[in-house]
Amino acid sequence: MTDFVSRNVSVSQSAPNVPTVENYLRRSYHSSTAVGNFVYIDGGEVVQLPTNNENGNPTGKLVDVTLSINMRTSWTNDTVSIRSIDKGAAPNLNK
Repeated sequence: MTDFVSRNVSVSQSAPNVPTVENYLRRSYHSSTAVGNFVYIDGGEVVQLPTNNENGNPTGKLVDVTLSINMRTSWTNDTVSIRSIDKGAAPNLNK
């Protein structure tokens, strides 16, 4: 059995799977589902634009965690709390 680790990630925080608002381009190949009072977003790829000091094309990163959002509480794009759940050795599903 795999142990799962969770942590809360604010959208304003820098986290490995959360690009900055300014650099975020898209998320693709993911799956989403609502279970009970939570929405879960799993897998896929996050693509971000180059940072201010970089030139080049947008870059993609496989997402290796499951994200969850509590739908019991009211939130906005600026106040949402996203819980990041480490999947351990589970495979990345991105296509």
